[in-house]
Amino acid sequence: MRKHTATVLPSLILFAALFAATPAAYAQVKYVAVVEVEIDARSGASADLSAAEAQEITAELRRAAVKNLPSGKYNIMTSETVQAQGGAVLEECAEENCVITLGSKIGADYIVRGIIRKFKTLLTLSVEIYETEDGNLVASSDPVRSENAAELLMKTGAACAEMYKTFAATQRSVPKAAVTYTVTAVANPAYGGTVSRKPDQTYYAPGTIVSVTAAPANGYAFMGWSGASTSANATLTAPIDRDLTLTANFQYIQKTYTLTTNVSPQEGGYVSRNPSKKAYTPGETVTLTASPESGYKFTGWTGVAAGRKNSVTVAMDGDKTVTANFYRKSVAAEPQYDGQTVKWGGEREDDEAAAERKPMTGFSLGYSLSKSHDLLQLGVVHSRPMTENVLSLNVESNILLGKAYYGHYADGGSVGVFGFNVPVTALMRWSFFSLEAGLDADLIFGDDETLFNAGFVVGAGIGFGKKHSRRYFYRYCGGYNFGTHVAGMWWLF
Repeated sequence: MRKHTATVLPSLILFAALFAATPAAYAQVKYVAVVEVEIDARSGASADLSAAEAQEITAELRRAAVKNLPSGKYNIMTSETVQAQGGAVLEECAEENCVITLGSKIGADYIVRGIIRKFKTLLTLSVEIYETEDGNLVASSDPVRSENAAELLMKTGAACAEMYKTFAATQRSVPKAAVTYTVTAVANPAYGGTVSRKPDQTYYAPGTIVSVTAAPANGYAFMGWSGASTSANATLTAPIDRDLTLTANFQYIQKTYTLTTNVSPQEGGYVSRNPSKKAYTPGETVTLTASPESGYKFTGWTGVAAGRKNSVTVAMDGDKTVTANFYRKSVAAEPQYDGQTVKWGGEREDDEAAAERKPMTGFSLGYSLSKSHDLLQLGVVHSRPMTENVLSLNVESNILLGKAYYGHYADGGSVGVFGFNVPVTALMRWSFFSLEAGLDADLIFGDDETLFNAGFVVGAGIGFGKKHSRRYFYRYCGGYNFGTHVAGMWWLF
C-alpha cells in the first residue's frame, strides 16, 4: 500500500484541544472523511485529467456518501473540515500509512480514498474505505473506467453508491444518539460587540458544524476568546460534541486622526488651525486659515481641501494632509496700510479681493457719431489682466445698428445700415482712471453701399463698482475710410 500524507485545515488543529473530550456514551456515531482523489502521475493519468476535474470527482464521492450512508449512524465530514484553502493534497510519506495518520488528526473513524490511474487508453478510478483505528481496508468499489474525465465523473456516483451501501450493511448497528448540545456565546462587555452563531439554534445534534463569530462595535477591538477556547481568531468553526460556553472579549480603543498642514513654498506664509491639536477625534471639524508673508499672495488649497478662500473647514474622518499654496508677487513687496495692501495709484483692496482677480467677460454698449454715420453698438467684451491691476488686453465684438449719410446721394439723405465692429485694445489703469489704445475693424452694410474701415483706437475711461467691473469710456476710432467718436460703457462679470 502506498504511503501518503495531507495538509489539514488550520481550524481543525485549532479545535483539536477544544473538542478532544468526547463522551463515551455517544462515541458510537462514526465520522467518515472523504479525502482528495489522487492522480497517479506515473501511470500517465495526469495528462488526461486536471486537478479541477479530480476535485469534482472528490465532491461526487462525498455526495454519494451523504446520500447512501445513514445519517443517524455516520457523520460525513465536509470539504470545509477536510480541505485547506485550495484543497488538501496527499503526498508521499517516508514512514507509516499517512492516510490513517490524517484520519486520526481530524477525528475521523473512517477515511474514503480514491486513486485514478491510466491503463492503456482508459482512466480507472479505485475507491477504498479504511478504518482509522487499525488501518484495515473495510470496503472498496468496483473499478470505474472511462476514456475521458467527464464520463468518469458520471459513473462515479452510481459505482460508489454500492460500495457505501455494502459498507453500511457490514458494520455494527449503532443506536442514534438521543441528546443535543448547547453553545452559549456572549460579549464582554455586552456593548463592546456582538457574537453570532451559524447555524443559530437553541440545541445542536452531535457532530453539527458550528461557526461562532465575534464582531467589535465602533471604537472597540476584539481581544480574544475565553471559556471553551482561548483563540485570538474572531471566527471559530468545529463539530459540536459537548456543551460549550464562549466569551468574546472586547476592549475600547479611542480612535484619533492626525492633520498635516504644509506650506508651498515654505517661506510663502503659514497656516493656523482652530482648534490646534496634535490629534482629532472622529467627526471633529478643524478650521484652517492661510496667511501670506510680505511679498507673497495665497493662491489656493490642495490635498483634502480645495478653493481659493484663505479659510477652509476640514472634517476629520481619517488622517488628512492639506497644503496652502502661495506665490511671490512680480512687483516689489508692497507696504501695508491698516491691514490692506497699497496698490498702483493709491488704490487699496484686501488680499482676498486681489486673489480673486481673474479674466472677466461682459457686455458692451456704445453709440458712435460721425459725419458719415451714427450707429448704436451692442456686443460682448473679454478683458484679461496682463499685469496685476495695471495692464489688461481687451477683445470686443459689436453689432452695429443705425443709419449712414452718403454725400453722393442727390437728396443728401440717409439709409439704414447694419454692420460689425471688432476693436482689440490694451488698457492701462491707474486707480479709477484708464487709457486705452489698439486696433479697430468695421464692416457696414446699407442699400447699395458696403463700407469697410480698418484703423486705430485711442480712448479714456473712468471705472466704478467692485473691482471696477463697470466702466464709462470715450474712444476715437480712425481709419482710411472714416473716423468716428464712440461713447459707451462696459459691464463685466
